[in-house]
Amino acid sequence: MGLNENNSEKVCYDIPHYPVYIRRGLLSHYLNYSAPNHWHDDIELIAVLSGEMEYSVNGEILALKKGQGLLVNAGQMHFGFSRKKTECDFICILLHPMLLSPLPSFEQDFILPVIRNQNFPYLFLHEETSWERAIYENQDLNIVKKMAEFINNNYMGKLSLADIAAAGAVGQSKCCKLFARFFFQTPTMYLTQHRLTKSMELLLNTDLPVIEIALSVGFGSASYYTETFRKWIGKTPSEFRKEGKFHSQ
Repeated sequence: MGLNENNSEKVCYDIPHYPVYIRRGLLSHYLNYSAPNHWHDDIELIAVLSGEMEYSVNGEILALKKGQGLLVNAGQMHFGFSRKKTECDFICILLHPMLLSPLPSFEQDFILPVIRNQNFPYLFLHEETSWERAIYENQDLNIVKKMAEFINNNYMGKLSLADIAAAGAVGQSKCCKLFARFFFQTPTMYLTQHRLTKSMELLLNTDLPVIEIALSVGFGSASYYTETFRKWIGKTPSEFRKEGKFHSQ
């Protein structure tokens, strides 16, 4: 995003005529680890996912660490930076006030009094506050969805814990915590379960040999696949296929 001549920001919204902008960024991607000082008519949410940064709102410097953020009101001069030139992974959301105004009366009574309030330049966000913590929880949900989608699209090949974590741009420890929280299992268990589910579909709907099915869903050998299948399902792949076809007759 560039700047207009009056230093307001040229916002390129994600969808034309729908004024919402959502991006995840790294402070190191900016010159000297400092974003340009700017302002815009949008309300801005900055949430720190890892690392830390300093954030200026109308010249007031605020320190933001992991799990903290700011809700910056419309029309405020602001920018993030790091004098120490240390990395910060953050998410930025811009939302134009018009999206919060379904009716002119609503805008007059509720929106304009807030965005024109000179005594309300920003709101500091803490994980300790329930509704503010929900912002980060939604971010965690998006991350785990990305990792699950990565598994669903790549289960046929070799996948390591590092691969899965990288898909969500998180560390391996955070990856395991998110899978435990949302799926009640490890990433490896989720991957194994997905592979077995796909293999069960092939066992019932095709006449492919067991070894071909095992390799096609990401197992390294037929013996390991059979061993894992029996452990999870309670019978061998061949027994499962035979019983499934018998019941379908």
